[in-house]
Amino acid sequence: MPIGDPPNYFGGPAVLAEKRMPTRQELDRAAPANPVYICAPFGYWGEPPTYGVLNSEGLRRNRIDRASKAGVNGIEIVRDGDGEPTGVIINKTRSPAAEFDLLPDVPRFGFEERAAALQKSMKLYHACGTTSVYEGHGEAPESIAVYRHLWSRGALTMRAGLVVSPTWASLGEAVRDMRDRLSFARGSGIGDSMLRISGIFVNFGGDPAVAALSRNRLPDTGWSGQVETASTPAEFEELCMLAGRYDLRMHTLASDSLTPVVTVLKRVAERYPIGERRWVVEHIGPSRSEDLVALKALGVLVTLIPANYLWKGARYAGLAPEAAELLSPAKQLIELGVPASAGTDNIPYNPFFTAWSMVTREEMKSKRVFGAAARLSNAQALRLLTVGGARLTFEEYVKGPLIAGRYADLMVLPQDPLSADAATLMALRPEATMVAGKLVHGDLPE
Repeated sequence: MPIGDPPNYFGGPAVLAEKRMPTRQELDRAAPANPVYICAPFGYWGEPPTYGVLNSEGLRRNRIDRASKAGVNGIEIVRDGDGEPTGVIINKTRSPAAEFDLLPDVPRFGFEERAAALQKSMKLYHACGTTSVYEGHGEAPESIAVYRHLWSRGALTMRAGLVVSPTWASLGEAVRDMRDRLSFARGSGIGDSMLRISGIFVNFGGDPAVAALSRNRLPDTGWSGQVETASTPAEFEELCMLAGRYDLRMHTLASDSLTPVVTVLKRVAERYPIGERRWVVEHIGPSRSEDLVALKALGVLVTLIPANYLWKGARYAGLAPEAAELLSPAKQLIELGVPASAGTDNIPYNPFFTAWSMVTREEMKSKRVFGAAARLSNAQALRLLTVGGARLTFEEYVKGPLIAGRYADLMVLPQDPLSADAATLMALRPEATMVAGKLVHGDLPE
């Protein structure tokens, strides 16, 4: 496992007594005959740069020597004064590029390991009160197969709404896939109340070299479950137009690029009813008021991951006060009437932490508040995390509110989350969690 403080692995080598990664010679003394790789954490868990290290046998098996060079930007093979690799590899990107690029001999996650991990993760999520998940930036075919494997055996206790992470390498392949291979994902998709697959993910931007490495390593996806993809603004628009032609609901990450994404979607909306088809703009970070108004006019759905942009928002420390209020703009979306929801993005996976982040808007290192006027009430935050997400999976008439005729998905809490102070809200854990009226965590109080 990575070096750092779990579950996010912040700190990296700074948490060690030596304040540095071990060298290959030090690992050699511990394991002279066996290959060793202490992996870097997934960049989205913590914050880049992340650090991995191999011993001499690990370097040899992966053919890394003084002449080796990384094939993508952002990866550094650390060398000593003689130009020899120390064993340390620094990954300055968030994507798992080092494993794809330099480490073909490192064992990959297999199907059975992912299935076992999914079962373990469901228990962890249920223990935080989660009854449904939605993966908007896509699942690779192998990941979808893992979900289907558990679903077919009645072992999927978490309602899961998945989006296809495409494997195409060109626009020509995209046409073929949308026309011939993804008909099952058109419209509201295919599935039942426990597993539904609908729509495709289309990336705006990204590194083409990392995307190519990711495709070449399939079915392995590294720590993530999706295929790394990349597209230029022109390619993004063409892919959106294709998705409109073939009635495939499009999902994309806005991140720091909301304005160009909105610009493209306006043109697409002139030809296709993207609002009616529930296209989704995800992970909004910095924003402008005019773009939020445009999202309302487009009728698209919006998702936020507040912990990423607020709690882990040190990179936005320079924002002016007015711009800080529009970072992960939950309050503004609510006031505009944009159909919005919020999620954990698994960093961390506790929804009450995400609620706390929306209520406080506090950055973890400096304790800076990103726009006090943009803070949400407990009720607003919890609504974005619960009822707000039902439209993403076409289930707003069957789940969300606890009323007669809706799914019996609920948690039993030790105190009222609506009146809890911020610290108490973040620390809340359910005594019991139910999905479809069945207990999936804890015990019901007498």
